[in-house]
Amino acid sequence: MEAMPAGFCLPLVPCQPYNFAFAQTYFTRRAGELVDRVGDGAYRRLFATRDGLLLAEVRSDPAGGLQLFVRSAEPNNPRVSEADLAEVALTLTRTLGLEDDARALRAAVASDRAAASLIDRYSGLRLISTPSPFEAFVWAVIGQQISLQVAFRLKAALVQRFGASAEIGGVRYWAFPTPSSLADAYADEVAALGLGRRKARTITYVAGIVARGDLCLEALARLPLDEAEADLTALPGVGPWTAHYTLLRGLRVADACPASDMGLRQACGTLFELGRKASVAEVTAYAERWRPFRGHMAFYLWFMLSGMGRSDG
Repeated sequence: MEAMPAGFCLPLVPCQPYNFAFAQTYFTRRAGELVDRVGDGAYRRLFATRDGLLLAEVRSDPAGGLQLFVRSAEPNNPRVSEADLAEVALTLTRTLGLEDDARALRAAVASDRAAASLIDRYSGLRLISTPSPFEAFVWAVIGQQISLQVAFRLKAALVQRFGASAEIGGVRYWAFPTPSSLADAYADEVAALGLGRRKARTITYVAGIVARGDLCLEALARLPLDEAEADLTALPGVGPWTAHYTLLRGLRVADACPASDMGLRQACGTLFELGRKASVAEVTAYAERWRPFRGHMAFYLWFMLSGMGRSDG
């Protein structure tokens, strides 16, 4: 494939309305985040591709769209292939939800006045997903039954130990660890980062079967939701919350909704003025009004909660 210049810029055109500032706000809520970086009005992320490490940068343009700039982080191979450029553009289009139709979501929840009002308040917000379902899975396992602050610290430790990195412009950027990099690690080594043996075994086991091709997480998006959930919960250390979180944040399954999520329970309690956290049963009942976009609505609730100092999304 013909190589592109050392740095290449191309437009990304989101479905309107779209608010890039909301995406930046979402990423900056993460104290100590090493993978998704925001600064100087731009979102940056390091990708490990077949041809090496690439740094992607997304900025808004005066016309209301976005500009994607991609450059090589490899000093001995400063060119960007057309294939890698297309892959990064497609991945970030998906990750940032640029092709989502916000009107469909608004129409689906129109009968729920509180939910519709929340969508109107954050007009231009889109579901932010992870570039790969494996990343969402690992993040979900890390976050099981611990605070968000502790989860961020453990994720940073995992990224620094097993992720590739590059220094560009005096700043070090990190790529999220690949399944192969974690599959080759001993569970004890992952556990020693502070994750504990049970979570470490789950992460390294799934990393191994993904790396060997015995499990294709991407294929779960083509299954009915209940079948995809069943396939995930059959894995060791995976319950309904981890399964739904992986399907929503890793595969953009619009109706996947982790109803037991503590942040989601708190947000529902606030939105519906309960004066307390909603119960799992209450969240489940509220979510019935949002089909087939229960997961997208959950993301709006997480985003609302992030302004109050907490978000599990």
